[in-house]
Amino acid sequence: MSRTSIAVLLLAAALLGCATPTVSRDYKLAAGARTGLVVVSFTQPFATLEWTYRDLAERESVKRLATRMFGSDVIKNGDTLLYALLLPAGEYEFFSWYTPDSGHLSFSPLFPYAAPAPNASRADFSIRFRSVPGRATYIGNLYMSMAWETNRYALKIRDNRDTDIPLFRKHYPNIDAAQIDTRIMKDRQIDETVRAQTDRFTLLGFH
Repeated sequence: MSRTSIAVLLLAAALLGCATPTVSRDYKLAAGARTGLVVVSFTQPFATLEWTYRDLAERESVKRLATRMFGSDVIKNGDTLLYALLLPAGEYEFFSWYTPDSGHLSFSPLFPYAAPAPNASRADFSIRFRSVPGRATYIGNLYMSMAWETNRYALKIRDNRDTDIPLFRKHYPNIDAAQIDTRIMKDRQIDETVRAQTDRFTLLGFH
């Protein structure tokens, strides 16, 4: 194995090792809490992705969520993964991602920005969501698709509450239906007119 390959694997392990854990399955919401439970699902073409997000009030404080297709603690429905995150109340955004599964591809916006590090997207989108204190908030499904023939990937926000919320309640029996709100995350980068024309896709490219 080459030194470059070893370095990539070590980097992947380091990044995934400091990723945000999901809340325990016996978690109960507490009245007066300063934290909220954020429920989100992902549909992705890679076995492992790491989504980078941050509290908008503390933009330098970066958090990571590793979404894996395999593992004993994974909640899955087909190719969709479900996660429950305990976060301080506030406004957040997903803004980039990383995968160790794409070889040495570099991902960047469709427009000619500087090339990013291998296997990663640039900070080229802003998908925002909210953590509400004392509540479980379903923010939707983040769907990633690849168009390899045109060297692009797309992110789409979907409202899958009809399947995601029952799946969440099955694995978190201490959370009542009355404690769950739906506030679908929003892509702040796309103009509303463009959003209507593109079915809320963010088209990005790599080179």
